[in-house]
Amino acid sequence: MIPSSNPVSIHTETAYVTEINFMHVEPDNQQPVVECVQQAAQQLAQQPGLVSVSIFRSTDGTRVATYIQWQTADQLQ
Repeated sequence: MIPSSNPVSIHTETAYVTEINFMHVEPDNQQPVVECVQQAAQQLAQQPGLVSVSIFRSTDGTRVATYIQWQTADQLQ
C-alpha cells in the first residue's frame, strides 16, 4: 500500500488507542472512497482526543486502509 503524504508515527510508549480499518473496493471506486474518507477525517479532526488519521491505498486499486489514533478509548466511542 502507498502511504498518505504524511508519514505515520507509531508510538509504543503512549497509551493511544488505535483503530485500523480495511476496505476492499473495486479499482474504479478507490479514489472516490479515498475522497470520502478524507472528508470524514476532516470532520473527525474537530473531535476531542483525536491524535491522527492516516489513509492508505493499495497500488492495485482494490484496498483502502485507515489508521486512526485517539488519546483514550472513551474518545473513540
